Amino acid sequence: FELGYYALKPDIKVIAPWREWDLNSRSSMVAYADKAGIPVPEAKRGDASAYSRDANLLHISHEGNQLEDPWWEPEEDMWTRTVSWYDAP
Repeated sequence: FELGYYALKPDIKVIAPWREWDLNSRSSMVAYADKAGIPVPEAKRGDASAYSRDANLLHISHEGNQLEDPWWEPEEDMWTRTVSWYDAP
């Protein structure tokens, strides 16, 4: 996405904390959040989380571990912006 931003506005300033700050692991990000008073769900503490979520205004993506298996069915807590197709009208 960043290259697209530069194509549309070459002088845009992209702030990328994972590149610019010392946030190179989940544990360092959780430590930063704790220090800054940013709540982090208990399930996301530590490096053993089953998957990660990347959310913005337009979408949310999930990646990692069992999600790489096309036969694995999503867990109910993954439905944060919609419902399972089993529960859909």
